[in-house]
Amino acid sequence: MKKLLTLLLVFGLAAIFNAQGMHDGGGMHDDWANDDTLTTVSVSGTAIVDSSMMNPMYYIDEDGDGTADYHLNFGPYWYQPDSSNAVRPNNGDAVTIIGGVEKDNDMSIKSIIVYEVNGEFWRDPMIPSWNNMGGHSHMGGHHGDNCKGFTSIRMGK
Repeated sequence: MKKLLTLLLVFGLAAIFNAQGMHDGGGMHDDWANDDTLTTVSVSGTAIVDSSMMNPMYYIDEDGDGTADYHLNFGPYWYQPDSSNAVRPNNGDAVTIIGGVEKDNDMSIKSIIVYEVNGEFWRDPMIPSWNNMGGHSHMGGHHGDNCKGFTSIRMGK
């Protein structure tokens, strides 16, 4: 019985330390899409929009051969920046994208996390708050005690 309690205590402490170490403030873990794993690029070309999915998938043909060179990651399908006039491109539009591309990526096509579209702000490269929805790793955008200014509701009061 003493061995079982010791084992449970060790695993419990390991779980606590591991969970605390995973919170990086940006909501991304395992080095996926953290700012230090991205290289900022500027790419111009023709937009390719695949509307065969439930939500459109966006690509860019940089060299004019009709084949997608990068996948464009604009964030959630519903997101529209509230501080600029940027819009997602239509199929065939000439577009210039500034964004972050992963340095090492095992996918067949690299993905650019979009920061600017045709010179217009799309999202902050360091804080992808999607108009304050779900920022700071609190899923669903619900914050108690006015955490980062997202809500003024005080929990348990």
